[in-house]
Amino acid sequence: MHIPLLETWDGSDLLQYGNLSGGYHLCTSRIVELARAKHWTGVAFRTMTPRPFYVNLASDDWLEEVQAKVRAEYPRLFANPSRPTPG
Repeated sequence: MHIPLLETWDGSDLLQYGNLSGGYHLCTSRIVELARAKHWTGVAFRTMTPRPFYVNLASDDWLEEVQAKVRAEYPRLFANPSRPTPG
């Protein structure tokens, strides 16, 4: 595994959340891109949507593909707050 230069990272790309019933390790797309570029093994990534979508890290447009799938599946999450959507 390749570790980034410490002076280029401030820790804001990693987050650990936990409570009594469980916990999560979360990261930004910057970590996913680093893992992809450095060919990390032994790690897995998935999106945090109610129904997980396949993330193809081999695609240069992986983030845009996931965002398009989430927008199509959950349009209410992206609605204009000044004009609520029915439902």
